[in-house]
Amino acid sequence: MAGKSRKDKVLEQERVSVLGMLLNCESDKKPSFEVQCVDTPIQPNGHDCGVLVLKFIEMWDGVSQFNGKALPDYTIEELQLIRQKFVCDWVLNEDNVLRDEVIQHYDLLLKK
Repeated sequence: MAGKSRKDKVLEQERVSVLGMLLNCESDKKPSFEVQCVDTPIQPNGHDCGVLVLKFIEMWDGVSQFNGKALPDYTIEELQLIRQKFVCDWVLNEDNVLRDEVIQHYDLLLKK
């Protein structure tokens, strides 16, 4: 890829600025970023962008190993299973302070 586009440079500056504010950094101690363009699949519907972003964060290792893309092309059915797994992992996580309440609630619902 040739040099960075103006848009990439502006986005990079904004990320550094926001992170600097969040970390309460002095201007000379702000972290730097490098913008990377990564080929990712296009979502097959109008509502699974968040699921794909979470999966990308989970899987990204810097290598485009799925026919040159960072993620495989998921079907709608596969995305539904991924979404369900995320929810189960979050709800059943031992750090979830409401875990037992949620389990009890749904256990009662299943017994009706």
